[in-house]
Amino acid sequence: MKITYSFSSNNDYSNIKMKALSSSKIVIYYKQSSAGGHVSTAIIGEINGEVVSFGAPVDMTGAVKSFSYGSLAVINSSKFIIDYCDSNGSKNSVIVGKVDGTTITKGSAYPYTSRMNYHNSATALNDSKFVLAYSTIGPNNGFCIVGDINDTTVSWGDNYTFLSGQAAFYNSIQALDENTFALAFQDLGNSYGTTVIGEVNGTDISYGDFQVIINASVVDISLSKIKIKLFSNQ
Repeated sequence: MKITYSFSSNNDYSNIKMKALSSSKIVIYYKQSSAGGHVSTAIIGEINGEVVSFGAPVDMTGAVKSFSYGSLAVINSSKFIIDYCDSNGSKNSVIVGKVDGTTITKGSAYPYTSRMNYHNSATALNDSKFVLAYSTIGPNNGFCIVGDINDTTVSWGDNYTFLSGQAAFYNSIQALDENTFALAFQDLGNSYGTTVIGEVNGTDISYGDFQVIINASVVDISLSKIKIKLFSNQ
């Protein structure tokens, strides 16, 4: 029997993201329409068998409304980040959320740009570091930036360009280990699906060569790490 669990009674949502905090807990991040923009909301769900119970939704940005662009990344089983653009398009920021049971305690907003970004995607490198990919339009460029987390405080490295003169759409980023990540995106110059590997040293980023996924237009790219188990009879 199929059972549906609702995390809110409102139906005017956008940009819904969901990640696992553990094998029995999820975090959902969504935008709810309101006057002057969107309310950036996070909520925790606890799973027991086929039953899901939700905590109270938390308005992560308060009086600062946001556009629908944004991303969610889990740092560890008790911490996550959201990325959002404020409602006048003046900057993008990250907020850390700490989880205790189904209760969320939010930190302050830490801006990393002074303009609106697009197609944002973030991934945790370890319990205190993440890397975020995003694009700008006019001028068109693709960037990555590393954030260091101390409790709910975020400090930023520099922005490192991975695509210059063209925007990178549908960015999807995935940590491979504590120092390496993979990034897949649509190169707006030819619309091809493209990948690149990034290496992180502190907050510095260096990139490998581009590899085209397919010589055709791609959209809605999603990247995930596959865990491979090797067996031996020796």
